[in-house]
Order: sequence, then C-alpha cells, then structure tokens
Amino acid sequence: MRLLLSVALLSSVLQLCSAAPVRENLNCAEVNNATAGHLAIHHINENHDHGYKFKIDEVTEVDLKMVDNGCDIELQLLLKETACHTISPRDFEECPERSLGERAVVANCSVLITVKDNDAKVTKYDCETRQESPAAAAVLCLIILLEGELWSWSLLDQVLLKTFLNEDSFSV
Repeated sequence: MRLLLSVALLSSVLQLCSAAPVRENLNCAEVNNATAGHLAIHHINENHDHGYKFKIDEVTEVDLKMVDNGCDIELQLLLKETACHTISPRDFEECPERSLGERAVVANCSVLITVKDNDAKVTKYDCETRQESPAAAAVLCLIILLEGELWSWSLLDQVLLKTFLNEDSFSV
C-alpha cells in the first residue's frame, strides 16, 4: 500500500515539474513579446484558482520603462479560456480552447513585469473577465441552423429577441 502511495505521489510531482515553463531570458535591451506573454500567462494560470486555464489570444500592447538596475514591462493581453480546468496537470499550451457553445470566458489583462539584474518577475496583474458575446453565439447558431436546413422565421425571431434582450439562453 505504501508503495502505491509513493508511486502516485512521485508521478504527481513529476507532472507538476514537467508543467513548469521553460523561461527564455527576458531583458531590458530587447523585449520579446512572446517571451513576456509566456511569463505573464504562466503566472496568471498559476494564481487562477477556479474555472479553466487561459491561453493568449493576442498581446495588444507592450510598454517598456527603464528604472534603476532594470525595467518595467507593461503588457495588455487578450486571453481565451481553454478546456482544461485549473486543477489539471496539463500545461495550458496543450489544452484546446473552449468554444462559444461552452459559454467560454475571455479576459483582458494588464500585466506588469519587473526585470532587475536580468531576473524577470510578474509583480502585478489585473484581469477583467466576461463571457464571450451571446450575440456571437446566436449568429453561430443561425449559421448551423441554415447549414442543417432547420430554418424558420419564428426561430429567427426568438434568437434575435433573446439576443437583443441580453438573455443568456434560449431554447430551440
């Protein structure tokens, strides 16, 4: 029994270690958006304790400010939710994105990375989350219905009415 427990514990530790990011050097001389974004998303996912892990959809803004012995890098990120729960040992990069039909969440994040003596750390982040647009989900439903020839004007009325009234769900 102890052997089984030891093997289970060892495999859990190995999975956690394998999920750790391989960090490229982030320096003040030349900021690599992908490297800065990678450091930021790992930090966000490590500190996100509910729901699903995120992936970067886009790095929208990067601002570099030189400070004593280093620099501050401010990032604006657009994130999309993945299908992997936060407790999953899988790395977020291996996880598929959640679809509109799964009521996926998107996030707009401001991240501050401080680089001092060639050591980069996320020192602050703030994310605003929201569900992807119900209007986009309604359009997707209409496209599926048109392709499947399940079309009716009453269905269109119902979808449009519910969408514009900002109701989260509708029945087909």
